[in-house]
Amino acid sequence: MSIKKRLLFIDILKIIGVGCVLFWHLFYDTKDLVWFLPVYGMIHLGGIGVILFLIASGAALTYNQYNFTGTKNILIFYYKRLVRVYPAMWLTMLFIFLLVPSLLQNIDYLDLLEELTGFYYYFNKDIPTINSSLWFVGLIVILYLLYPLLFHIIRKYRYYSFIIIFTISMVAHVYLYNNPKFFGYNSLFYFGVIPNLWAFCLGIFIMLINLYPKFESNNAVIKGLSNLSFYVYLLQFAIIPFYTISIPLFLIQLLFSSYMLMLTDNKINEYLLSFIGVRRRS
Repeated sequence: MSIKKRLLFIDILKIIGVGCVLFWHLFYDTKDLVWFLPVYGMIHLGGIGVILFLIASGAALTYNQYNFTGTKNILIFYYKRLVRVYPAMWLTMLFIFLLVPSLLQNIDYLDLLEELTGFYYYFNKDIPTINSSLWFVGLIVILYLLYPLLFHIIRKYRYYSFIIIFTISMVAHVYLYNNPKFFGYNSLFYFGVIPNLWAFCLGIFIMLINLYPKFESNNAVIKGLSNLSFYVYLLQFAIIPFYTISIPLFLIQLLFSSYMLMLTDNKINEYLLSFIGVRRRS
């Protein structure tokens, strides 16, 4: 598979997405200032950020045109996706413990193990306790696992399939919003797979019908911020205590830590991908 040039709109979606999530978490106590059109708890800055991330993820996967012919190619796809997510998540947890060693004193090791899987939310029906950002890891991993099937369905049935997926997602979202403790889960309408499925599939859909901006991403700053976006998202809660001291200090610490995390993760990715003879994309 040849390496394609990056698309500007995917990079922009990722940057705006992490910006929305970060602002929402920083100023949650003033949420009335940033909450608008509260359609069943969906449209606030944090929710918008998650939606943009999911659209960008679905679009990027489709743009890269993975080969799903045969079990081997599907397994290679899964391996590459897991390598993309888990080392970064585990490095984030290590960073948090180095930053706040006191967390290790009264830690529940079963909770820690569940959090390290990325599926703490599904085990405990609530967001993770050490790094609450990691709820998103479980969601995106499940969507990665579903991607080959979703890609096949949307490619074959196009508009019909997306309309059905969108309808199911919206119905599920509204129902779960009105039943926030469905099967004991906390806010499944926000954290669940089905309510978020439409955004991921929208990214797939717009690429398959060729309805997306074709501008290439050539700006080094935009590409750099886009590359950092996932790491900023993972680290934000670990660095947020610095926000109470100084906003500039918080931003400097967050960007620097995210950059160092990205460099380390890139090296680990290169090593792990070498087992299947693949070079990591920038």
